Amino acid sequence: MLTQHGVKIAPSTYYDARGCGPSPREVSDERWKPIILGTWEKQRKVFGARKLWLRLRRDGHDIARCTVERLMRELGIAGVVRGKRKRPVDTALRESRPADLVARHFWRFRTYQLWVADFTYVWTWSGWVYVAFVFDAHSRRILGWRAATSMTTPLVLDCLDMALWTRRREGVAGFAGLTHHTDADEIVAALRAHASPVEAAGLARYFKTGPGEYGEGDRFLGLHLSTVSAIAKENLGLPVAELERLLESPYHEVRTTALSIMHQEASRARTVEARRAELFELYLRRHDRINNWDLVDLACRWVVGGYLMDKPRDILYRLARSANVWERRTAMVSCWAFIRAGQAHDAVAIAEILVDDPHDLIRKATGWMLRSIGEVDPPVLVAFLDRHAASMPRTTLRYAIEKFPRDERAQWMSVRAKHAGTPRSAAKAKPQRDAAPLV
Repeated sequence: MLTQHGVKIAPSTYYDARGCGPSPREVSDERWKPIILGTWEKQRKVFGARKLWLRLRRDGHDIARCTVERLMRELGIAGVVRGKRKRPVDTALRESRPADLVARHFWRFRTYQLWVADFTYVWTWSGWVYVAFVFDAHSRRILGWRAATSMTTPLVLDCLDMALWTRRREGVAGFAGLTHHTDADEIVAALRAHASPVEAAGLARYFKTGPGEYGEGDRFLGLHLSTVSAIAKENLGLPVAELERLLESPYHEVRTTALSIMHQEASRARTVEARRAELFELYLRRHDRINNWDLVDLACRWVVGGYLMDKPRDILYRLARSANVWERRTAMVSCWAFIRAGQAHDAVAIAEILVDDPHDLIRKATGWMLRSIGEVDPPVLVAFLDRHAASMPRTTLRYAIEKFPRDERAQWMSVRAKHAGTPRSAAKAKPQRDAAPLV
């Protein structure tokens, strides 16, 4: 495959790379991660890298500070920062902005031609206060506004309702010719500027949008994911109401942009807890618009899994038993965050629920997470295979053992083939003793 695409590589180099085991650094990292995570949790999750490093040294662990810093980033943990205000959104200056429906020309000849909505936040003695407002682009008159202690959809929508009420009270009955401009309009316009009908046709086939297929009726603009991610990065901190507007779009890439914004914010250590909670709630509330495997996989690992790292995870078990295939996939793939932190219990429990799922996309997701468990804690994966390999779907098993050596993969597949057609209650996987899998 590589040579067919013009990549010059010797066969021996390829097979050496494929057959080599984990590097010494990877082995060392997997040994240190549970120690670092356990020590951090024992210290009430307040230590940063420096104090945690000193604590480890006092406990007799010979580890470099830079290693602690790097592994803390990989584990998604951080110390408590005192005496500093945590900004709720990304306030970095942006060199460019996407094109919008009014082309950044806000000057108008008369009033009530263009209303502009904006959203900001103010630091007070009691914490952050979020302020949304709608004003006329010509007169600069503020027609609607509202302040609250959290970023919610009603906060933004009430501003528009207040602006409409203000004009109706002044005797205006209709609003023909009025444009309401928000950041979501800019994002959609930027995406349309990169649209490609040829790419859109190919994506429609790839994501199975035909009658009776899992993506039936979905529409595409024809954008590469790198373009969508770049536009999303320029719009971090978009209000929840605007994100919800993007999720309501019939176009796949517009919904992808909203989820990419949510993913990028949720994966950043400096994103405040209130923002994480709102992204989590938006994801669950509008799961009806997260309706393809790539949309689920893009956002749920951090928006859902990352948020639930230190919280009860009952919601995942409810999603795992849902009749909706995308909610079931969310339940499984969200466990990636727990597995990454060395917590495989919930992932195994949800895999037990979904191991016999009839849908191919759930089988692939379950196998993917089982493979991830094997990379972190091989005995846990082997124990799961001992219970289920004989009767689990072939797709799930192949995904789960993908990183095994070739002879062990063949052995596990032969166990399944041997028990093909055997009732699940009677099927037991018993690999040969002289080839114990992945120790």
